Amino acid sequence: MSDRVKKAFAAGACFLVLLAVLMILLKTVDIKPIGPVGTEVGLAGINGFFAKHFGYNAFWYHLSGGLGIAAILSAALFAALGVYQLIRGKSLGRVDRQILLLGILYLVVIILYLAFEKIPFNYRPVLLEDEPEPSFPSSHTMLTCTVMGSAIIIFGHLILDVRLRKICRVVAAVIMVLTVLARLFSGVHWFTDILGGILVSAALVFLYYGVFLRVEEQKNRARKDGRQTKGR
Repeated sequence: MSDRVKKAFAAGACFLVLLAVLMILLKTVDIKPIGPVGTEVGLAGINGFFAKHFGYNAFWYHLSGGLGIAAILSAALFAALGVYQLIRGKSLGRVDRQILLLGILYLVVIILYLAFEKIPFNYRPVLLEDEPEPSFPSSHTMLTCTVMGSAIIIFGHLILDVRLRKICRVVAAVIMVLTVLARLFSGVHWFTDILGGILVSAALVFLYYGVFLRVEEQKNRARKDGRQTKGR
């Protein structure tokens, strides 16, 4: 295992630890009923500060929704590429392993999303429905940053043109940053919800990157061994 792979896995593990620390703090430190209809939230001081300065804003809310749709469409394109390779090759083994890894990553995101919906950690600082809704971590932040972060990685594998690759990576990065800011300015999440979404996505992307690099190294080693065998 190369140093790059080890560093990627280490970074992913660090973000998981930070996420665990944040979740513990939210359940143990400065818990106050500052949410709508008396819902409680941990780290109430910092969460209350941001909630006071960023009340509900429809523009930023709908913008973040549009960016989330862009992330879903991006994921759908990668999924369509995998289906195309499956149909063309008539075997799962003919599908690019990096695309398969991406599919596994998306599946993990879906599982986490459903899990956090079933086990609410916090409720939104505003009422968008008749009843309080789970808000930790920010699902928009988690989804968009994971999809776009992993896209930045796989663009290097799929796009050979250097200029186009750079453009695609910049667009993905901009969407990530705008999503984080839009969810914060929209006022529909506590600050720690946004932070939690960032930590979850960062952990997933770095772990995915570690596996991605590991697969690339194995493929390169196999090619090298194949050339050596032919040269004998």
